[in-house]
Amino acid sequence: ERRDAVRDATRELRRRLAPFGVVFFGGLQPSLAVASEWPEFDAIRDELEGKGTGGLAFMQTRLERGEYAELLEFTKQWDLDFRKAVLGKARKAMPKGPDRDRAVLVANAVTFDLIGINKAIRATGKEDAAEAKRWFNTLVDDIQDFATLQPTGARPPPE
Repeated sequence: ERRDAVRDATRELRRRLAPFGVVFFGGLQPSLAVASEWPEFDAIRDELEGKGTGGLAFMQTRLERGEYAELLEFTKQWDLDFRKAVLGKARKAMPKGPDRDRAVLVANAVTFDLIGINKAIRATGKEDAAEAKRWFNTLVDDIQDFATLQPTGARPPPE
């Protein structure tokens, strides 16, 4: 009977607090679910933390295992799926200024990093694992660099 009362009270509390963005993660301790002011950058941080598209984890695993066939096509597709879509969306959300200009340069560097990985593994039987890994590490560094850009000011109107 006590369990039912606790369960019912918890459900009622969740129902009443849900409109305010309060969610419960186990037990009765509420945690405020706060959306970032710049969710476009959250997607980039998620990728770096392994919670995004999974592209970085996929590439790292394939490079470690020496499984290059899938990686050749993947690098081309990920340039569209991540660099153009995710980084491009973040760049366009930024107010005009030096950080937005730098975002263009870093996004372009991501393309060249992916090309570098692709070139290093392109020749079947003559793959250069060390060079591919070097380009992968540069790719991660560039994405981390992009994630450090801090948009300030008002959001620009949608393009």
